[in-house]
Amino acid sequence: MSLTIPRTEYEPVPTGEYPVRLTALRFVDGDYGPQLEWTLTLLDGEHEGADLRAWSSAKFTPAGPRVSKLAAWTNALTKGKTPIAGDFSSSWIEGKAAVAVVVQETKDGKTYSRVVDLKPANIE
Repeated sequence: MSLTIPRTEYEPVPTGEYPVRLTALRFVDGDYGPQLEWTLTLLDGEHEGADLRAWSSAKFTPAGPRVSKLAAWTNALTKGKTPIAGDFSSSWIEGKAAVAVVVQETKDGKTYSRVVDLKPANIE
């Protein structure tokens, strides 16, 4: 049986701030151990519906001098209502919206979009 798969082109999102919704969060094996892969879907504008991928360590440190990216981004998605006691639960952030801070970068001749931060959004 022959399969035909349409060709897709990757179009980097320009540097800027974009409203996004967390549509997937999953464990992946990274170069430095287990990581989380975040799928953030753009909610409006020219790139509405496009997905951005971002990665963080799987460490949840919500307080102290070095707050983890997982905790900081969870705080953005929960609009500052992240519990600081207990373990992380993805149910706190599933389907939540935030503002992604995106930087367009070039590495090895390829241009890509990198999510450098999430901020609280005024949308549900």
